[in-house]
Amino acid sequence: MKNGRICQYPIQEILDLRTESQTVSLEPGRPVYPESRSFVLETADIQNRPFEMVIRQDVSLRYAHGVVTMEFLRNGDGRTSRHIDLQGRPLESLDVFSDSSSLEIFLNEGEEAFTTRIYSTGQPSLSCSIPLTGTLSVMDAIRIDWKPALGTESCEAAIQALQGPQTASVLKSGTAPESVNRRPAASRKQVPPASVQQASAGSGSAAHKLTV
Repeated sequence: MKNGRICQYPIQEILDLRTESQTVSLEPGRPVYPESRSFVLETADIQNRPFEMVIRQDVSLRYAHGVVTMEFLRNGDGRTSRHIDLQGRPLESLDVFSDSSSLEIFLNEGEEAFTTRIYSTGQPSLSCSIPLTGTLSVMDAIRIDWKPALGTESCEAAIQALQGPQTASVLKSGTAPESVNRRPAASRKQVPPASVQQASAGSGSAAHKLTV
C-alpha cells in the first residue's frame, strides 16, 4: 500500500538480476540500443511532460492529457492499444522491464502497470520524443535445475508417510495406479528433464541457478 493505493512492482529477487547498469540519455532522433532483449530502463525525470517512447521496435508508449497509451506496432497478435487514465495524478517515473517474450511497464513506482506478451525480432532499441535520462541495465538469465533436494528413496518415504503407498509407488515405477491416474496415456505430460534451462535468447549474460 502506498498513499492508500495498491502498488505493483517486481520483487527484490528480480531487481537483483540487474547488471551492467549505465546512465543513458534518450533524445529525439537518437535511439539507444540495449545489448539484450532482457533489459530494465528506469527513469525518474519525466516531470509530467507529454512524450512518445518507442520500445523494442514493436511497442510505443505515449503520454498525453493524463492518459498513458501502449500501442502495438507489428507484433500485437491482433491487439492494437491499451490505456491507463492516471485520473489527475502527474506522471513522474516510468520503469520498463523487458525480456525475450514479455514486457512490463510500471508507472509512478507501481501505482499503475502494463503487462503484455510480445514476440519481437531484431535488435531492441529505445527512443523518446523528449530528452529523458535514465538507468539502463541488462537482466541476467535464470537457469532452473529440476532435481529433488532429497534422495529418491527419501522422497518416496516422505510422500508415502503423507499420502499413502499408492502415490509413492508412482515415483518408483513411473506408472500411476488407476485410482491416481485418470487421464488417457496420450494426454499425460512427460516428466521434465533433469535440467531445464530457461534463458532469454541471445542475452549472452551469466545465468543464476535456482534449485527446485
